[in-house]
Amino acid sequence: MEYDGFKLRKALGYWILCKGYSGTVYLHRYVWEKEYGEIPSGMVIHHKDGDRGNCSLDNLEMVSKSDHVRIHSGWVRRDGEWYAKPCTVCGELKPLTEFYPMGEIWQARCKVCHDAASAEYDRKNLEKTRKRKRAYWHRRKQTS
Repeated sequence: MEYDGFKLRKALGYWILCKGYSGTVYLHRYVWEKEYGEIPSGMVIHHKDGDRGNCSLDNLEMVSKSDHVRIHSGWVRRDGEWYAKPCTVCGELKPLTEFYPMGEIWQARCKVCHDAASAEYDRKNLEKTRKRKRAYWHRRKQTS
């Protein structure tokens, strides 16, 4: 099979363009760059329908690497803003307000699952936690 005079082969669902001695390039990137020019650093070409073999221009879009990860992790956009994502524990799709923020990112577990896991950890490690707290207060007493 050929495209623009170059041989094509398929690997992991992607079409790869064999450009002889100059190497290989993914067909979806080649198609995009032929139409729009070089892909800026930090950006990737995403297949809208999820079919890696469908390299038609109307199925391709350029997105940032972080947005690409979010898309493939099940995050949902509403009015151009990231709105919801699935919890890695319960699997439910929940608004971002249901997750604890960690700087500019959101925790993987929803607040309910996070709080349950924290309570379970505290319950299982009650004596360990008590010893640590006693040692902390004992050290503070000695220094003051």
